[in-house]
Amino acid sequence: RSGPSVPPTVDSTALEGGESNPQKRRSPSPERAANGGYHMGDKVLAPTLIGDDWEEAEVVAHKPTDETALYYIHYTGHDRRLDRWLPEHALRPLPEVGDSPSAKRPRKGA
Repeated sequence: RSGPSVPPTVDSTALEGGESNPQKRRSPSPERAANGGYHMGDKVLAPTLIGDDWEEAEVVAHKPTDETALYYIHYTGHDRRLDRWLPEHALRPLPEVGDSPSAKRPRKGA
């Protein structure tokens, strides 16, 4: 077996004629991230399992709930056994290349 089962979801941008190649997608625009709404294939910063650090991750699936959206994320370069569901408020948009290093690693709770 190859990791946990993830429920399939539909990426609405592919249906709307938007970007359909997740390999080209980097981070969501700051406006979209601020208003909520990550999509499958988006690159984000997610809190590490241990410590006060952040890791680059990719949104693999999305599950809307009554309270907040949940995102199934895969930590880039790590085993898929570490993939997990996180609420939207736990994720940060991945800074654009050229942003200051301190912007890439915000402190938890910030």
